[in-house]
Amino acid sequence: MTQTEQTATSLTTPDQADLPEEEIVRFLTNNVNFFQQHPDVLETLNIPHEKGSAISLVERQINLLREKNQSLEAQLNSLISVAHENNNTQQQIHQLVIDVLATQDAESALHILTDKLGQEFDVDHVAVRLFADKVYTLDHIDQAWVLTSQSARETLDDFTPSNEPLCGRLKTSQLKRLFGDKVDSIASSVIIPLRKKTLHGIIAFGSADEHRFNPGMDTLYLKRLGELTAAALLRLIS
Repeated sequence: MTQTEQTATSLTTPDQADLPEEEIVRFLTNNVNFFQQHPDVLETLNIPHEKGSAISLVERQINLLREKNQSLEAQLNSLISVAHENNNTQQQIHQLVIDVLATQDAESALHILTDKLGQEFDVDHVAVRLFADKVYTLDHIDQAWVLTSQSARETLDDFTPSNEPLCGRLKTSQLKRLFGDKVDSIASSVIIPLRKKTLHGIIAFGSADEHRFNPGMDTLYLKRLGELTAAALLRLIS
């Protein structure tokens, strides 16, 4: 144990209360940085305030506590900001589903999805596609919205092996299938599966910002969006 550690122990241990004051003064005089190296000691001291040009130990204690309070306040503000953002996202998803449920046919619902998702979630490009086969008929839906199951498997199905959204960069061929001639303006993407009983499809987001969607991002709300959207669309599919 170093001399500093020994003296720090002596200053804070009750059974060393009889240590001569001269020795304490001598130590502090010879170790002027002691309280900088051991700020926790300052927080436990009870020292009367003495006015003067130099900063007192009381003022030093106050500064330390103020710094801690500022750090805690910054953390709290960050948590509040995240909570507000999450609440806004929940409200946006809630309103989107209500709007889809208010439609009378699937094609209207798909148009609302494309428009609302781009506006509410500030996404550059949105594509919604449903996968169909011989036993999956779609009434009131323009064929621009539909891919055959075989075609989907050949170009997109490898991106939806589960119900989890996938974020990152799609292949150029896949971007073209989803976004057409806008492919060159897309630097990051999201694929959100739509799966509910006989309904199968995807929602795709495309952004010009390469950092907007990345493999490490939280996808909880994207998954909820897919689940609720699929449930809302299912009633419109015959």
